[in-house]
Amino acid sequence: MGENKQMKGTAEYVPASDSKAGNSDLITRAYHDSLLLEFRHMGNELPDTRTRLLGRDLPSPVMAGSLTLFEKMNPQGTAGFARAVKEAGTIMWAGWMEDDTFRTAADTGVMAVRGIKPFEDDDRIFKAIETAKECGAVAISMDIDHCFGDSGKDCEFVLGKLSHKTMDQLAAYARAAAPLPFIFKGILSPVDAVKCLQIHAAGCGISHHKGIWSYSVPPLLVLPKIKEASEGRLELIADCGLRDGIDAFKALARGADGVCVARPLMAAYSKGGPEAVTDYLKHMAEELAGTMAKTGAADIAGIDPEVLYTRTW
Repeated sequence: MGENKQMKGTAEYVPASDSKAGNSDLITRAYHDSLLLEFRHMGNELPDTRTRLLGRDLPSPVMAGSLTLFEKMNPQGTAGFARAVKEAGTIMWAGWMEDDTFRTAADTGVMAVRGIKPFEDDDRIFKAIETAKECGAVAISMDIDHCFGDSGKDCEFVLGKLSHKTMDQLAAYARAAAPLPFIFKGILSPVDAVKCLQIHAAGCGISHHKGIWSYSVPPLLVLPKIKEASEGRLELIADCGLRDGIDAFKALARGADGVCVARPLMAAYSKGGPEAVTDYLKHMAEELAGTMAKTGAADIAGIDPEVLYTRTW
């Protein structure tokens, strides 16, 4: 796979692959757009988007996805973004950030998930887990898909070397996080979902991590298999290319419990500050409600996967 060495900016996202055919973001978007909706109107009720995720009551299943480096997007930095997500009433999934930066977010009172990389240094991981608990995080996540580099060796990361992990190590992280839920992000296989169950993880982030690998299966395509394998014992959070409330509805209909929106919030924060982030999250939830109303879903549990059709022409 050819690599694009340019820096990823906030206004435009540099694709992870030089190959258009292999770009997982394009493949994922094409799959989203292939899903068509059967509208149902007779006797419908006003929809209720409220749900409960990661032990918290939320106005909708729409959450702010994993991001970091907010200071490069807006002068109000991490705190400004966290306040915006708090105003929207939802959860902020934080990308990797040092302890002091995560505290800056947590001090706003936002419900935050602490994101941790699979660092080679286990002590660094356990310290980050403890800091998350001290700061009142609602959960802890790990980007398990970031272990390997392109050559099949442990990944060289700008903030510290990452490495592959044994099942015993992964189980130890989940135990250390207790009583907080521990989520493994980058899950794209029912095989890995079963392994998450075996080590008592709380959930999976269904994601190909901004297209870091070519030809990744679209998260919504594999979701039903992961749902079946998880036996209802894992919270499934869909990510990657979800940009509006219709995308969110499709993810929920395919089996997700919640959804994350990330890159659109980068542009919103860069151009419009905290207010734009709050507005985007609220508008996406409103679009979800509109789609539910038009498909006969009175609440989140009432979303019927049978309203989805796959375009084959």
